[in-house]
Amino acid sequence: MWTSVASVQALPEYRLRICFCNGSEAIINMERRIRAIRFHKLADPNLFRTAMAQGDAVVWSQNNESIRATVGELLDSMMM
Repeated sequence: MWTSVASVQALPEYRLRICFCNGSEAIINMERRIRAIRFHKLADPNLFRTAMAQGDAVVWSQNNESIRATVGELLDSMMM
């Protein structure tokens, strides 16, 4: 079971800083992932910057567009 996300910060070059409730932190490079169908809409920098924490996930939302990714899914990005 993943720990809850305390906060998320969208960084330049499609990176995310995720701070967890247990005090851990991760920087995730989403640059390659935004080329995949699942995350391709995040290539829009305005949408990418809307990242916010929601329980065990990160959610991007803008103009009735919403993308949700779990912590596990995002940490898998670090392995790619």
